[in-house]
Amino acid sequence: MARVKTIEMSMGAERTVRGYKIKKMPLGAFLKAIDVLQNAPQGLLDAMFPGQSLTSVAETVRSLNSDTLTALVLQGLKVLPDLVLDTFEALSGVEKQKMIDDENLGLTGIVELMNAWVEVNEIRDFIKGATMLTQDIMAGSSLKLNTGSKG
Repeated sequence: MARVKTIEMSMGAERTVRGYKIKKMPLGAFLKAIDVLQNAPQGLLDAMFPGQSLTSVAETVRSLNSDTLTALVLQGLKVLPDLVLDTFEALSGVEKQKMIDDENLGLTGIVELMNAWVEVNEIRDFIKGATMLTQDIMAGSSLKLNTGSKG
């Protein structure tokens, strides 16, 4: 009975942070946003190391010195905010340009928006539950593998 109450309480949840409405994301929208998340690492590599192969990137990282590290950090500062805002826009529906143009938002405000999205969408609970489920499945799999059964 308590579980039903919890589900009812969380349905339609939203929160307003600094004038932005952060809403609970429908599953379909979350699945679409996964595409953005899946492409983010490659997008970051392409932006940080334009035109370089993965082998070339690995060699660059292995041979970092103070000059190349400084250049890499500066390049990261240039591309990461854009990638983070694109990803957050896909997840939250909050327009990237609106966040950029809002002089009252700032870095702290963006972090507040992101935290609100995590809370409203119960991401911590999802990760905790998914981790427990994965551990249970893995424990069950290893038990089956160690039974000595041939069938």
